[in-house]
Amino acid sequence: MTELEEQRKIIDEVDTQLVALLEKRMSACEEVGNIKMLNGMKVLDPERERLVIADRVSRVKNPTYHRYIEELFKSILSQSRKLQRSIMLSGTAAYQGLNGSYGSEAAAAVFGDSIYNVLTFEDVFREVVSGRADYGVLPVENYSTGSIMEGFDLLKKYEVYIAGETYVEVRHCLAGTQDAEIDGIEQVYSHEQGFFQSKEYLSDKEWIQTKVVNTAVAANMVAEAGDPTKAAICSARAAEIYGLKVLKTNINFAANNRTRFIIISTNPITDEQNNKISIMFSTPHVSGALFEALGFFKESGLNLAKIESRPIPDKLGEYLFFVDLEGNVGKMDVSATLDKLKAYAPSYRFLGNYKRLG
Repeated sequence: MTELEEQRKIIDEVDTQLVALLEKRMSACEEVGNIKMLNGMKVLDPERERLVIADRVSRVKNPTYHRYIEELFKSILSQSRKLQRSIMLSGTAAYQGLNGSYGSEAAAAVFGDSIYNVLTFEDVFREVVSGRADYGVLPVENYSTGSIMEGFDLLKKYEVYIAGETYVEVRHCLAGTQDAEIDGIEQVYSHEQGFFQSKEYLSDKEWIQTKVVNTAVAANMVAEAGDPTKAAICSARAAEIYGLKVLKTNINFAANNRTRFIIISTNPITDEQNNKISIMFSTPHVSGALFEALGFFKESGLNLAKIESRPIPDKLGEYLFFVDLEGNVGKMDVSATLDKLKAYAPSYRFLGNYKRLG
């Protein structure tokens, strides 16, 4: 055996051990992905990755190999992230607004870089229904201000399913041009939710409030105007992206200000780990009808997480009810309860059985 063959034999033996160890590592990464998904954590944790790389490089005895080992572990961590994202959902996703919006944060938490923006919430649905996007991401509820009704109305209009949900921490700031000062502000731009969630801060301000379709759009408008009398209510990230100066941080009135985003698709997702169900139904137009419908859930011991009503057009006093409940449709008691409701309700639609992602 030549010296070259001997060294190649050593490499082959080490690679055999590495394959087994890497498989074990990826299996652990898969479990980490499941834990992150159940706890609403993001795939990427930059500080954790920095510490991992520094630790692994510090264990290398030959300094000559430091940069090679560092690059190797960067690649390993990159593949680990890809695996964790594959556990969640994969494909392209459309969101409403511009880069720097809370919608872009929600979309990126689940789909990474495979996202693009559209102008309106309805455009998100159109992208999904047309097949141009695999998924759509849109807000439906804020912890401090309640439901965002446009999302429910669009769920009623389009034949889509909820494939998952994710949550984004909302921290509004007041941002202006680099030469702006709070005392000089005369007009402020934001989405209506931005104004609503910051109403206490704005209560003593005599500023003109101009609603736009998105908080990042507001930041971009102020940047393009270049007028120090104009400001935007947006995220600090949006302010940085569009070159604005943060004039005041954390102006939303609720400390725990989170927005729930749903992920929509044209196909339902089936998984034993899915633990949340969304449905939409109407009731007979008689006294006690809703009480009767909700009784099905009480009888089977299923926990309702949310109920929302929307008026039925052209039917005064009649409503569609959107209900979220805990459970998996693969379980007999859950499916039996939904079958009872379906038989009772004049209209019924299954919106999805899903879990928390990102």
